[in-house]
Amino acid sequence: SVAITDELNPLLGPEPYTELTGYSDINPGKYTFSVWKNASPTNELFAFDSVSIEPDNAYTLVLTGTISDADGWGFIARLYNDNGDGSTYRDLSVAPDRGKILVVHAVPGAPPASVNLDGSATPTINNLAFPLQTPYIDLAAGPHTATVTVGGTPVISNAPFSIVKRGRTTMFLSGSIVPANLAPLELVDLKKPLSTSEASIRVVNLSPDAPNLDGYIVTATGEEKIVECQDLSFRETSYSNTFKGAFFSRFPTTYNMVFKKAGTTEVVVASTPVTVQAGKIVTIWIGGLAASAKLYTVTHN
Repeated sequence: SVAITDELNPLLGPEPYTELTGYSDINPGKYTFSVWKNASPTNELFAFDSVSIEPDNAYTLVLTGTISDADGWGFIARLYNDNGDGSTYRDLSVAPDRGKILVVHAVPGAPPASVNLDGSATPTINNLAFPLQTPYIDLAAGPHTATVTVGGTPVISNAPFSIVKRGRTTMFLSGSIVPANLAPLELVDLKKPLSTSEASIRVVNLSPDAPNLDGYIVTATGEEKIVECQDLSFRETSYSNTFKGAFFSRFPTTYNMVFKKAGTTEVVVASTPVTVQAGKIVTIWIGGLAASAKLYTVTHN
């Protein structure tokens, strides 16, 4: 099968050897294509660096060669432009196994932090202050370590984390300086929204001294329980039974969100307007100490 890399379903196939398929319509833009064994993204054989698909053009992707290292017939993905004379093509390059990570400083009261990756003496991230975040950083897929320093002093040493091949991860530097309770929280991000017409939302409690929290939306007629955000403990995320994960989907608008001590009417985070947009993937995190906890937002796309 051939798929657009971030899609769950194949664009074409599964097709047997020597088969020719019909055309499939896609919007113009930059795409990365993957070749799967049968029709499963978990059986990815190759992924290729991005290629531009121009408007009002037709293309033929020809797959030749073998996937064995035992012969001299290397696997080739050749993309022909069918609007030309038949000799205009581009050979796609196999993409390295890489992924992305975004880091957020979520430790209240802590000075700016630097992060050294994989034992490097040079920080990859310099002086990241609360409650700021980095852009996504590109890394090789697989295991890595992070050492977090404050004022040159390590406060988290060689913490392991993993990069998912062509995936996205957010790492929150979380906890408190006093009492010492520092740890990275690694969360796997969505690469595509759950729905293009709604916002994909994840909520995480990162207030180190806050009680377990229940989330509500304040409406004109009262309060509506956010069922995915009930009894959230420190470093715990929302959970959707519908989508079987931390992210849930909501209509794009401005929501007034309030968080209370679980099972009570005691307000911990006062009503805060949060605007979400269609097709956007966001993490809303509760940060700061409980006495002054606020809502912060990370946008992932």
